[in-house]
Amino acid sequence: MSEHLGPVARLSTFDKAVQRPCHQMTYSMPPDGNSRAFSPFFPLACNLLIADRTRIKHPFFVFIAKEQQMKKVQQGFTLIELMIVVAIIGILAAVAIPQYQNYTIRAKVANALSAVDSLKTAVAMCGQESGGTLTSCDTTVAATPTSIPAFTATKEVSAASVTDGVITLTFASGISTDVDSKKISFTPTFGDTNVTWCIATNVTQPAEIVSSITKNSIGTCTAPT
Repeated sequence: MSEHLGPVARLSTFDKAVQRPCHQMTYSMPPDGNSRAFSPFFPLACNLLIADRTRIKHPFFVFIAKEQQMKKVQQGFTLIELMIVVAIIGILAAVAIPQYQNYTIRAKVANALSAVDSLKTAVAMCGQESGGTLTSCDTTVAATPTSIPAFTATKEVSAASVTDGVITLTFASGISTDVDSKKISFTPTFGDTNVTWCIATNVTQPAEIVSSITKNSIGTCTAPT
């Protein structure tokens, strides 16, 4: 019947059915004295039922709703949320760290390959001047100076020398356990108009590094020991 009453009549009905009975109930103060709590005898079920039927927001329920909302705002992450974050970080680390390590190794190997470009140029000039004969194309030493300059070590290359036109490069330490102290050889072949290089190495793994070393190789040659 109250469903068809106007707002004033509904308010009057709510006042008679809820406010006075609920108002007569007692309050209890918890030991900490921080907040007001209702006694166990407070008729919550009655309030919920009648307030829902009359569609009027009782101050008690507004207070409870606000308190629950404040608790939700103040609470931190749940355990499942933290576990999800840790799992995502673990997956990203498992994928990204190896890729980053391979990237840094390839970058250092590329620097090592470019470090001998000056020796390649010197060998090409020496071979052209000698008509393709490379027996005199060796690294300069104090006793026998040649057109091939002595190599200055770099961060990635500990040593490089030229013997009969063949350049042998030795990797420095600190690149990778699979690459440190390994060698690369560059063997020239003189054509009519250009010089090609056969590149061989005793680096056996990882395959991506071996491929990056020999990708510009032309011909077949023996890997250094």
